[in-house]
Amino acid sequence: MIRKEQWLDHLMYATPLEGYGNRMSMFLISLEAWRRGIDVKFYTIDNPENKLLVRYTLSHNDRSISFSSSQSYQLSEEAYEICQDKDLTKKYLSAHNIRIPKGEKLSKDTDLNQLAQLAAELTYPVVMKPISENAGKGVFSNIVDEKMLFDVFSYLTNELEYDEVILEEFIEGEEHRLLTVGEKVVGVVKRVPANIIGNGKDTIKKLIQAKNKAKQVNPVIYKKTINIDREVQTQLSKAGYKLNDVLKEGEQVYLRSKSNISAGGDPIDVMDEVDQSVIEMGEKAAQAIPGLEISGIDMIIHPETQEKAIIEVNTRPMIGLHVFPEKGKPRDVVKDIIDFYFPETKDIERSRLYFDFGKITGSLDHVTTKEIELQSISPEPYFAKRYLIFTEESHYQFRRDIRRNALIENLSGYAKGAGASLTEVILANPDEAKVNSFFDTLCQDTDYTFTIKEEEIWEYPVNIGFVTAKYSDNITLAAKHIRDSNEKVKKLNRSHQEEIEQLTKQLDKAKNETSLYKNAFLKLEKQKKELKIKQKKQKATIKSQKQEIEELKEELNRKWYRRLIKSKRL
Repeated sequence: MIRKEQWLDHLMYATPLEGYGNRMSMFLISLEAWRRGIDVKFYTIDNPENKLLVRYTLSHNDRSISFSSSQSYQLSEEAYEICQDKDLTKKYLSAHNIRIPKGEKLSKDTDLNQLAQLAAELTYPVVMKPISENAGKGVFSNIVDEKMLFDVFSYLTNELEYDEVILEEFIEGEEHRLLTVGEKVVGVVKRVPANIIGNGKDTIKKLIQAKNKAKQVNPVIYKKTINIDREVQTQLSKAGYKLNDVLKEGEQVYLRSKSNISAGGDPIDVMDEVDQSVIEMGEKAAQAIPGLEISGIDMIIHPETQEKAIIEVNTRPMIGLHVFPEKGKPRDVVKDIIDFYFPETKDIERSRLYFDFGKITGSLDHVTTKEIELQSISPEPYFAKRYLIFTEESHYQFRRDIRRNALIENLSGYAKGAGASLTEVILANPDEAKVNSFFDTLCQDTDYTFTIKEEEIWEYPVNIGFVTAKYSDNITLAAKHIRDSNEKVKKLNRSHQEEIEQLTKQLDKAKNETSLYKNAFLKLEKQKKELKIKQKKQKATIKSQKQEIEELKEELNRKWYRRLIKSKRL
């Protein structure tokens, strides 16, 4: 289940667990702006690859700024060009005495002898990467010998067809992402490579599956799971493990060499833990690039020596890493972003309403429309309550009756199914009386008899307008359902255990009886065999005695015959 301590209150329930993938930055920035009363418009553009791209514009006081994800179109061309060229970025940073990896830019036609000589001067291991890619694409960070060096160079220039690459020294340490807004660092996360920690009982394969399942409660890394691919198998083999091995409790094994979040890495907030020199170095780097607005600065920090070096600066950083870290404190960095672009709205208390971003982008993606402008709101506070309603007959029409009356009263919220005969209802409006009297009025406008089972103040965001759905996605309700289900399972387990014990006793008794019957049967069989043997002996004796009798008869007959003959002679 979701860990509430990992969420900012104003985003709870406003952000679906499955997230919005690469559009998370767009969602977060547009939501913050809209909640302050800034006008928001989404629209589509075509690009040369014939892909439909969604962009958005924020407007306030006759001033408009368009965005692509977290990057604004008002970003200077100079700042964009500098950050697109990793070698040029390093030159600007170096000019401001900021530590960077030593290295050189190389063309695809570079002589292999020259390549080998440069690698030797840098000393192995070395790093090779494209000059203008992001998200760790094409980065090889641990090249250990000349053969591997030539193989990587050939792969990048021939197979991936990069015209230029950078060869630089490998700097040992942990990778951190610093988010800067203007010249200020507002967030720091440590990007930890995909890993697992043993519990002393589960196999490595099961630990990976459990880690992937745990990621599903984080909308940023929801789909950034650990795939058991060739790299993972190789890393395990190097560490002396196989997928079916069991790790000791607390033992940590890294499954990838790179810390990319997209490859299953973990974003961990460390803003309050890093040395102040880290913040100072990040802000100095932001100042070193003219016209930089928002940036993601990649910094390597050695955990023991605290030696630091900046390896990249990105103009379109992932905002969600800081808002939804896997561990640590979630940061309200989006507030800093809107404060930067629209400083006149700093003191406006944002509304806690939210819009359905998924439906908006879905309409644009399916070319239902090319442009959607959100309804402006007045960011005033509202009163909200949550109800759990029981009806004798569960029917979608009852939810429709609720919606009809809610729209008449200008109430926001929803009515969604919450199990057999139950409906969960959220009602919100600046007028508390309208919310409290809603169900009294509904009694007169619906044919359904209902009972309010639960009633509580709702302190979380509420969707604008009023919607209905067959099933509720309320995580609190889901948690209660799971607790109830677990209790039922425990009761069933206890009942089954008692039945098992009774059956075991009966089985033991039956076994004992079976043993007695078996012994008696064996005894009878033995007696039967003995009787057969006796019968056989008796038959033989009888046969022998009969034979003797016959012989005696014959002998007697012979004696009587001789006597008779003898008497006749006399």
